[in-house]
Amino acid sequence: MARSLIAGRYHLTDRLGQGGTATVYRAIDLRLDRPVAVKIVRLAGLADADLAARLLAEARTVAALTHPHIVAVYDAGQDGDLVYLVLEYLPGSTLRERLLRQGRQPLAEALTIARDVLQGLAAAHAAGLVHCDLKPENILFAADGTAKIADFGIARTLAERPAGDRTLWGTPAYLAPEQIRGQAVGPATDLYALGVILFEMLTGQPPFRGPDPASVLRQHLTAPPPPLHPSAAGIPPSVAALIARALAKDPRDRWPEAGAMLRAVDQALAASAQPTVPLGPAARTGEGQTVATRPRRRSWPGWLLLGGTILGLVAGSLL
Repeated sequence: MARSLIAGRYHLTDRLGQGGTATVYRAIDLRLDRPVAVKIVRLAGLADADLAARLLAEARTVAALTHPHIVAVYDAGQDGDLVYLVLEYLPGSTLRERLLRQGRQPLAEALTIARDVLQGLAAAHAAGLVHCDLKPENILFAADGTAKIADFGIARTLAERPAGDRTLWGTPAYLAPEQIRGQAVGPATDLYALGVILFEMLTGQPPFRGPDPASVLRQHLTAPPPPLHPSAAGIPPSVAALIARALAKDPRDRWPEAGAMLRAVDQALAASAQPTVPLGPAARTGEGQTVATRPRRRSWPGWLLLGGTILGLVAGSLL
């Protein structure tokens, strides 16, 4: 962008990413002399008159969530036609980038990432906040490998939308059935998305894919999750059951809250060194034995946000 200094304090250096309405930059806080990430939305030309207020509300809400597994918000404000959020800078990439670079994650690593995310979700849910757009792009890594949740930008929008509003917000591959139907969301909504992410970490692909958003949405509503890819290593029974429960179509059949799913993940981590059984076709050795996955210590430090008429019409056609 043409401007390199925001609010007379934040000097933009590199662009880190861009979404439907926002761009994120690496920057230097000139007052405190530290690296930060600055999320910027240019209001000019946008039809959403309430966007600035929602972004600032996001900043106030997330700033109150001081937690080691949630990206910290340091500052927020408006500078001319720009709304900015100043965030904790994390140098360790996103889960999406890691999946693109490495493909499937080892079992213990995937469970450890899920454990980090669940701790962050538990804190957010305890504060009355549902993320509603959890996906690999919104899971960031600190230098020590700790996973942190970012971008609560649509959580309050979903919580406060008027009755009868059928606009579909979120990312098709990670939407829970109740989101697609326009029903009430809750903690189980985020746990469904995490189930999709855990499936993707173990296979390299989300469970529901298709040539267009409508086909993906239909599968979330009606199709059972497919078995793991034939090249995937065997999965312990506890992990198979964990994924199946997280991906239940009815939110009442999922984990009631993040803490309960966290306890199941802890149990699965403890059992991950044991011999495994396949969830669907399993990878086998030349002698026909299932390959067991053992824990591994960390060794290293979309769809865009969708909303509005087009996807709303797609969702409406499914109901």
